[in-house]
Amino acid sequence: MRRSSTPSCAGPPRCAATCRTDVADLLVVGTGLIGTSVGLALRGSYDVVIADPDPVAVEVALARGAGRRWDGVEAVGHCLVAAPPSAVAAVVAGLPEGPTVSHVASVQRAVHADLRAAGVDLERVCGSHPMAGKEQSGPAAASATLFVGRPWVLCPSASTSPAALAATRRIADACGSEPVEMTAEEHDVAVALVSHLPQVAASAVAAVLAGSSGRLDLAGPGLQDTTRGSLAATRVVSC
Repeated sequence: MRRSSTPSCAGPPRCAATCRTDVADLLVVGTGLIGTSVGLALRGSYDVVIADPDPVAVEVALARGAGRRWDGVEAVGHCLVAAPPSAVAAVVAGLPEGPTVSHVASVQRAVHADLRAAGVDLERVCGSHPMAGKEQSGPAAASATLFVGRPWVLCPSASTSPAALAATRRIADACGSEPVEMTAEEHDVAVALVSHLPQVAASAVAAVLAGSSGRLDLAGPGLQDTTRGSLAATRVVSC
């Protein structure tokens, strides 16, 4: 998708002179590993604008070509929120009215409850979670191929509109992932088992080793593989 010439308002043709005529395909809010990787993956197919409360993260993402800087005014067709789960509801509540929205939180039920409590229009929102990541975080670690061949879970609620679900699915497809639809409850149970539990286990092993006086210099690649997830475990609830 490229920049649309369709006016962002729904008014009659006579308003065209006063309405914005440039509509970005996608606004990505959050330029960490996931948000920046989405921008990189969609480069050339979507017109992406990016935003983040961290100005340093935005500059890195811009330098890497993940999108254009959003000025807070430019109209957008869809918003993807790549913020920590605890911040998603506040971010969504502050977005412009109109565009459909998706988020990529690693937990779904709690975020949905937060959105409802914040009074967000749930019809425009579709939860999702790309099952991809790295030990490293931040925009410098982002990759255009991060999602290729990986499941991207779509978690529409009972209120999610077909348009919001379709927009989220298109993004997942365009990033090269394999969309999988399930409920928020099914997602949280499955991810706790296949993602969060291994990270917690890796952290437990790393904690024991950190307090050990043994000859850790004798460790081979097996131990490194076992504890690699501990580097990301502290971000289980923040990605």
